[in-house]
Amino acid sequence: MAAIGLAALAALAIAACGGSGHPSASAHASTPGVLLSKSLRATGAIQSGHLDLALVLTLNGVAALGGAPLSLDVAGPFQRDSAGHFATDLTITLTAAAKTRTFGLDIVDGTVYLGAGGTFYELPANALHMSAGATGASGAAGLFASLGINPRSWLTDPHDAGTATVGGVDTDHFTAGVDAQKLFSDLSTLITQRLSGATGASGPASKVSSELQLVAAAITSAQLDVYTGIADQVVRRVHVLVAFKVPSIASSFVGGLTGGSLDFDATLTQLNAPQTVTAPANAQPFSAIRGALRRLGLGLGAGRLARLPMSTLG
Repeated sequence: MAAIGLAALAALAIAACGGSGHPSASAHASTPGVLLSKSLRATGAIQSGHLDLALVLTLNGVAALGGAPLSLDVAGPFQRDSAGHFATDLTITLTAAAKTRTFGLDIVDGTVYLGAGGTFYELPANALHMSAGATGASGAAGLFASLGINPRSWLTDPHDAGTATVGGVDTDHFTAGVDAQKLFSDLSTLITQRLSGATGASGPASKVSSELQLVAAAITSAQLDVYTGIADQVVRRVHVLVAFKVPSIASSFVGGLTGGSLDFDATLTQLNAPQTVTAPANAQPFSAIRGALRRLGLGLGAGRLARLPMSTLG
Protein backbone atom coordinates (compact mmCIF):
# COMPACT_ATOMS: atom_id res chain seq x y z
CA MET A 1 0.00 0.00 0.00
CA ALA A 2 2.86 2.39 0.77
CA ALA A 3 4.33 1.82 -2.67
CA ILE A 4 0.97 2.55 -4.29
CA GLY A 5 0.53 5.82 -2.46
CA LEU A 6 3.99 7.20 -3.08
CA ALA A 7 4.02 5.95 -6.66
CA ALA A 8 0.82 7.94 -7.11
CA LEU A 9 2.63 11.01 -5.86
CA ALA A 10 5.45 10.51 -8.33
CA ALA A 11 2.98 9.73 -11.07
CA LEU A 12 1.38 13.16 -10.75
CA ALA A 13 4.55 14.71 -12.11
CA ILE A 14 5.29 12.03 -14.70
CA ALA A 15 1.66 12.20 -15.86
CA ALA A 16 2.26 15.86 -16.57
CA CYS A 17 4.43 14.77 -19.47
CA GLY A 18 1.31 14.10 -21.53
CA GLY A 19 -0.80 16.72 -23.23
CA SER A 20 -0.04 19.94 -25.02
CA GLY A 21 0.28 23.61 -24.25
CA HIS A 22 2.40 26.70 -24.78
CA PRO A 23 5.74 26.52 -22.99
CA SER A 24 7.11 29.61 -21.32
CA ALA A 25 10.78 30.45 -21.30
CA SER A 26 10.38 32.22 -17.96
CA ALA A 27 10.11 28.97 -15.98
CA HIS A 28 13.59 29.43 -14.55
CA ALA A 29 12.40 32.42 -12.54
CA SER A 30 9.28 30.67 -11.26
CA THR A 31 8.66 29.63 -7.69
CA PRO A 32 8.35 25.90 -6.92
CA GLY A 33 4.59 26.27 -6.59
CA VAL A 34 4.32 27.89 -10.00
CA LEU A 35 6.58 25.26 -11.56
CA LEU A 36 4.45 22.47 -10.15
CA SER A 37 1.28 24.12 -11.41
CA LYS A 38 2.75 24.45 -14.89
CA SER A 39 3.88 20.83 -14.85
CA LEU A 40 0.44 19.66 -13.75
CA ARG A 41 -1.08 21.57 -16.67
CA ALA A 42 1.14 19.43 -18.90
CA THR A 43 2.75 22.19 -20.91
CA GLY A 44 4.98 20.96 -23.71
CA ALA A 45 3.68 18.26 -26.04
CA ILE A 46 5.29 14.84 -25.74
CA GLN A 47 5.01 12.40 -28.61
CA SER A 48 7.91 10.08 -27.83
CA GLY A 49 10.75 9.43 -25.46
CA HIS A 50 12.49 6.93 -23.22
CA LEU A 51 11.33 6.09 -19.69
CA ASP A 52 13.57 4.73 -16.93
CA LEU A 53 11.90 3.87 -13.65
CA ALA A 54 13.50 2.31 -10.58
CA LEU A 55 11.83 1.39 -7.30
CA VAL A 56 13.78 -0.03 -4.35
CA LEU A 57 11.89 -1.21 -1.28
CA THR A 58 13.90 -2.04 1.84
CA LEU A 59 12.07 -4.09 4.48
CA ASN A 60 14.09 -4.35 7.67
CA GLY A 61 13.58 -7.40 9.86
CA VAL A 62 12.05 -9.69 7.22
CA ALA A 63 14.18 -12.83 7.48
CA ALA A 64 13.05 -14.29 4.15
CA LEU A 65 14.70 -11.40 2.31
CA GLY A 66 18.07 -11.90 3.98
CA GLY A 67 18.53 -8.16 4.37
CA ALA A 68 18.35 -7.58 0.61
CA PRO A 69 15.93 -5.00 -0.82
CA LEU A 70 13.17 -5.66 -3.31
CA SER A 71 13.66 -3.84 -6.58
CA LEU A 72 11.69 -3.07 -9.71
CA ASP A 73 13.23 -1.56 -12.84
CA VAL A 74 11.26 -0.54 -15.91
CA ALA A 75 12.91 0.88 -19.02
CA GLY A 76 12.09 1.39 -22.66
CA PRO A 77 10.96 3.69 -25.45
CA PHE A 78 7.45 4.95 -26.11
CA GLN A 79 5.78 6.91 -28.87
CA ARG A 80 2.42 8.28 -29.89
CA ASP A 81 1.38 8.67 -33.53
CA SER A 82 -0.58 11.53 -35.09
CA ALA A 83 -3.86 9.77 -34.25
CA GLY A 84 -2.89 9.49 -30.58
CA HIS A 85 -2.21 5.74 -30.65
CA PHE A 86 0.30 4.75 -27.99
CA ALA A 87 3.12 2.22 -28.41
CA THR A 88 5.87 1.10 -26.06
CA ASP A 89 8.51 -1.60 -25.59
CA LEU A 90 9.34 -1.98 -21.90
CA THR A 91 11.74 -4.30 -20.10
CA ILE A 92 10.66 -5.05 -16.53
CA THR A 93 13.14 -6.50 -14.03
CA LEU A 94 12.09 -7.76 -10.60
CA THR A 95 14.61 -8.73 -7.92
CA ALA A 96 13.68 -10.32 -4.59
CA ALA A 97 15.67 -12.51 -2.20
CA ALA A 98 18.63 -12.66 -4.62
CA LYS A 99 16.40 -13.91 -7.44
CA THR A 100 15.93 -11.82 -10.56
CA ARG A 101 13.16 -12.20 -13.13
CA THR A 102 12.87 -10.23 -16.37
CA PHE A 103 9.67 -9.63 -18.31
CA GLY A 104 8.70 -7.67 -21.38
CA LEU A 105 5.67 -5.49 -22.00
CA ASP A 106 4.96 -4.34 -25.55
CA ILE A 107 2.00 -2.32 -26.75
CA VAL A 108 1.74 -2.02 -30.53
CA ASP A 109 -1.32 -1.03 -32.60
CA GLY A 110 -3.57 -1.47 -29.59
CA THR A 111 -2.37 -5.02 -28.86
CA VAL A 112 -0.60 -5.90 -25.60
CA TYR A 113 2.18 -8.49 -25.50
CA LEU A 114 3.68 -9.92 -22.30
CA GLY A 115 7.16 -11.41 -22.50
CA ALA A 116 8.29 -14.19 -20.14
CA GLY A 117 11.16 -16.65 -20.46
CA GLY A 118 12.25 -15.20 -23.79
CA THR A 119 8.84 -15.60 -25.47
CA PHE A 120 6.08 -13.05 -25.96
CA TYR A 121 2.39 -13.84 -25.48
CA GLU A 122 -0.47 -11.87 -27.00
CA LEU A 123 -2.99 -10.75 -24.40
CA PRO A 124 -6.74 -10.71 -25.11
CA ALA A 125 -8.08 -7.83 -27.16
CA ASN A 126 -9.80 -6.24 -24.15
CA ALA A 127 -6.61 -6.12 -22.05
CA LEU A 128 -5.89 -2.51 -22.95
CA HIS A 129 -8.20 0.38 -22.20
CA MET A 130 -6.52 3.76 -22.58
CA SER A 131 -8.39 6.99 -22.03
CA ALA A 132 -7.33 10.10 -23.91
CA GLY A 133 -8.55 12.20 -21.01
CA ALA A 134 -5.46 11.49 -18.93
CA THR A 135 -3.12 12.71 -21.63
CA GLY A 136 -5.24 15.17 -23.54
CA ALA A 137 -5.24 18.93 -23.38
CA SER A 138 -6.33 19.00 -19.74
CA GLY A 139 -3.31 16.89 -18.84
CA ALA A 140 -2.59 15.78 -15.29
CA ALA A 141 -4.26 18.80 -13.74
CA GLY A 142 -7.57 17.93 -15.37
CA LEU A 143 -7.18 14.27 -14.43
CA PHE A 144 -6.61 14.96 -10.74
CA ALA A 145 -9.27 17.67 -10.63
CA SER A 146 -11.80 15.23 -12.05
CA LEU A 147 -10.95 12.87 -9.18
CA GLY A 148 -11.38 15.61 -6.60
CA ILE A 149 -7.67 15.62 -5.75
CA ASN A 150 -5.29 18.57 -5.42
CA PRO A 151 -1.73 17.14 -5.44
CA ARG A 152 -0.23 20.48 -4.41
CA SER A 153 -1.87 20.08 -1.01
CA TRP A 154 0.33 17.03 -0.39
CA LEU A 155 3.52 19.08 -0.40
CA THR A 156 5.10 20.89 2.53
CA ASP A 157 7.80 23.56 2.37
CA PRO A 158 8.46 23.40 -1.40
CA HIS A 159 11.63 25.27 -2.20
CA ASP A 160 14.08 25.90 -5.04
CA ALA A 161 17.07 23.54 -5.08
CA GLY A 162 18.88 25.12 -8.02
CA THR A 163 19.39 23.66 -11.48
CA ALA A 164 20.55 20.28 -12.77
CA THR A 165 21.08 18.47 -16.05
CA VAL A 166 18.86 15.46 -16.79
CA GLY A 167 19.53 13.54 -19.99
CA GLY A 168 21.38 16.50 -21.44
CA VAL A 169 18.53 18.93 -20.65
CA ASP A 170 18.85 21.90 -18.30
CA THR A 171 16.21 21.65 -15.59
CA ASP A 172 14.90 23.55 -12.59
CA HIS A 173 15.05 21.39 -9.47
CA PHE A 174 12.68 21.86 -6.58
CA THR A 175 12.21 19.76 -3.50
CA ALA A 176 9.47 19.45 -0.92
CA GLY A 177 8.36 17.37 2.00
CA VAL A 178 5.26 15.22 1.68
CA ASP A 179 2.28 15.36 4.03
CA ALA A 180 1.69 11.61 4.27
CA GLN A 181 -1.56 12.03 6.19
CA LYS A 182 -3.01 14.28 3.47
CA LEU A 183 -1.75 12.10 0.62
CA PHE A 184 -3.18 8.90 2.07
CA SER A 185 -6.39 10.64 3.08
CA ASP A 186 -6.97 11.64 -0.55
CA LEU A 187 -5.92 8.19 -1.74
CA SER A 188 -8.25 6.56 0.77
CA THR A 189 -11.16 8.74 -0.33
CA LEU A 190 -10.52 7.95 -3.98
CA ILE A 191 -10.20 4.18 -3.48
CA THR A 192 -13.12 3.84 -1.09
CA GLN A 193 -15.38 5.80 -3.42
CA ARG A 194 -14.48 3.48 -6.26
CA LEU A 195 -14.91 0.35 -4.12
CA SER A 196 -18.24 1.49 -2.72
CA GLY A 197 -19.46 2.36 -6.20
CA ALA A 198 -18.31 -0.96 -7.63
CA THR A 199 -19.56 -3.23 -4.85
CA GLY A 200 -22.40 -1.25 -3.32
CA ALA A 201 -21.04 -2.18 0.10
CA SER A 202 -19.00 -0.23 2.61
CA GLY A 203 -17.14 -3.23 4.11
CA PRO A 204 -14.22 -3.48 1.65
CA ALA A 205 -13.98 0.30 1.43
CA SER A 206 -13.73 0.67 5.22
CA LYS A 207 -11.01 -1.99 5.39
CA VAL A 208 -8.92 -0.24 2.74
CA SER A 209 -9.37 3.10 4.49
CA SER A 210 -8.16 1.65 7.80
CA GLU A 211 -5.14 0.04 6.17
CA LEU A 212 -4.15 3.29 4.47
CA GLN A 213 -4.40 5.17 7.76
CA LEU A 214 -2.02 2.65 9.33
CA VAL A 215 0.43 3.10 6.45
CA ALA A 216 0.34 6.87 6.79
CA ALA A 217 0.97 6.64 10.52
CA ALA A 218 4.05 4.47 9.96
CA ILE A 219 5.78 6.97 7.64
CA THR A 220 8.47 8.94 9.43
CA SER A 221 9.69 11.04 6.51
CA ALA A 222 8.90 11.59 2.85
CA GLN A 223 10.60 13.83 0.33
CA LEU A 224 9.85 14.67 -3.30
CA ASP A 225 12.34 16.05 -5.83
CA VAL A 226 11.10 17.23 -9.23
CA TYR A 227 13.20 18.33 -12.19
CA THR A 228 11.41 20.30 -14.91
CA GLY A 229 12.85 21.51 -18.21
CA ILE A 230 13.76 25.18 -18.01
CA ALA A 231 12.59 25.82 -21.57
CA ASP A 232 9.34 23.83 -21.59
CA GLN A 233 8.40 22.95 -17.97
CA VAL A 234 8.09 19.28 -18.91
CA VAL A 235 9.00 16.98 -16.02
CA ARG A 236 12.23 15.12 -16.76
CA ARG A 237 12.80 13.42 -13.43
CA VAL A 238 10.85 12.62 -10.26
CA HIS A 239 12.46 11.19 -7.13
CA VAL A 240 10.50 10.13 -4.05
CA LEU A 241 12.23 8.91 -0.90
CA VAL A 242 10.19 7.56 2.01
CA ALA A 243 11.17 6.11 5.38
CA PHE A 244 8.79 4.24 7.66
CA LYS A 245 8.84 2.52 11.04
CA VAL A 246 6.53 -0.24 12.22
CA PRO A 247 5.49 -0.03 15.89
CA SER A 248 7.06 -2.87 17.87
CA ILE A 249 3.63 -4.10 18.97
CA ALA A 250 2.71 -4.71 15.32
CA SER A 251 6.02 -6.13 14.06
CA SER A 252 5.13 -9.76 14.74
CA PHE A 253 1.97 -9.43 12.68
CA VAL A 254 3.87 -8.36 9.56
CA GLY A 255 6.59 -11.02 9.38
CA GLY A 256 8.99 -9.28 11.74
CA LEU A 257 9.04 -6.07 9.70
CA THR A 258 10.46 -3.23 11.81
CA GLY A 259 10.69 -0.49 9.22
CA GLY A 260 12.39 0.39 5.99
CA SER A 261 12.39 2.74 3.05
CA LEU A 262 11.03 3.21 -0.42
CA ASP A 263 13.08 4.89 -3.14
CA PHE A 264 11.24 5.71 -6.38
CA ASP A 265 13.10 7.37 -9.27
CA ALA A 266 11.60 7.99 -12.73
CA THR A 267 13.38 9.75 -15.58
CA LEU A 268 12.21 10.85 -19.01
CA THR A 269 14.84 11.32 -21.72
CA GLN A 270 15.05 11.56 -25.52
CA LEU A 271 11.96 13.77 -25.55
CA ASN A 272 10.29 13.69 -28.98
CA ALA A 273 13.25 11.87 -30.51
CA PRO A 274 12.31 9.12 -33.02
CA GLN A 275 11.71 5.78 -31.29
CA THR A 276 11.41 2.31 -32.80
CA VAL A 277 8.61 0.18 -31.37
CA THR A 278 7.60 -2.96 -33.27
CA ALA A 279 5.47 -5.97 -32.43
CA PRO A 280 7.44 -8.99 -31.14
CA ALA A 281 8.00 -11.78 -33.62
CA ASN A 282 6.36 -15.19 -33.20
CA ALA A 283 4.08 -14.12 -30.34
CA GLN A 284 2.23 -17.06 -28.77
CA PRO A 285 -1.41 -17.18 -27.65
CA PHE A 286 -2.07 -16.05 -24.09
CA SER A 287 -3.29 -19.52 -23.12
CA ALA A 288 0.31 -20.77 -23.39
CA ILE A 289 1.69 -18.41 -20.75
CA ARG A 290 0.93 -20.67 -17.80
CA GLY A 291 3.76 -23.06 -18.58
CA ALA A 292 6.23 -20.24 -19.10
CA LEU A 293 5.48 -18.70 -15.72
CA ARG A 294 5.76 -22.08 -14.01
CA ARG A 295 9.22 -22.54 -15.51
CA LEU A 296 10.17 -19.16 -14.03
CA GLY A 297 9.13 -20.36 -10.58
CA LEU A 298 5.83 -18.51 -10.63
CA GLY A 299 3.56 -21.52 -10.94
CA LEU A 300 0.99 -20.47 -8.33
CA GLY A 301 0.55 -17.03 -9.84
CA ALA A 302 0.39 -18.52 -13.30
CA GLY A 303 -2.34 -20.94 -12.30
CA ARG A 304 -4.44 -18.18 -10.88
CA LEU A 305 -3.76 -16.02 -13.90
CA ALA A 306 -4.77 -18.76 -16.32
CA ARG A 307 -8.08 -19.24 -14.52
CA LEU A 308 -9.03 -15.58 -14.72
CA PRO A 309 -11.94 -14.80 -17.03
CA MET A 310 -10.66 -12.84 -19.97
CA SER A 311 -13.03 -9.97 -19.10
CA THR A 312 -11.12 -9.33 -15.87
CA LEU A 313 -8.05 -8.34 -17.82
CA GLY A 314 -9.76 -5.40 -19.48
